[in-house]
Amino acid sequence: MKVPPSVGAAIALGIQILVAVCLFALISGAAILLNWVTNLCESRDLVPGLVVQGMHALEFFLWAADVVCFVLLIVAEIRNFFNAVWNGERS
Repeated sequence: MKVPPSVGAAIALGIQILVAVCLFALISGAAILLNWVTNLCESRDLVPGLVVQGMHALEFFLWAADVVCFVLLIVAEIRNFFNAVWNGERS
């Protein structure tokens, strides 16, 4: 029994989306942990204000880069899915 290429492409797309969501959650968790540490350091005056500002900037950059990479990965995988389906139906 031959499986259509679109089924394999759909399974690959689902796996890639699952991986993207797991990576997004992992990196977002790191940003949340950094936020917690930053707030702790700020509330107890453990580090100078410039360091706290740097930690907040790093947290924002980490989250923004996470969102951009997530979107790019999903768009690339959807494009690959449509290419596989289109090429499978043409042949």
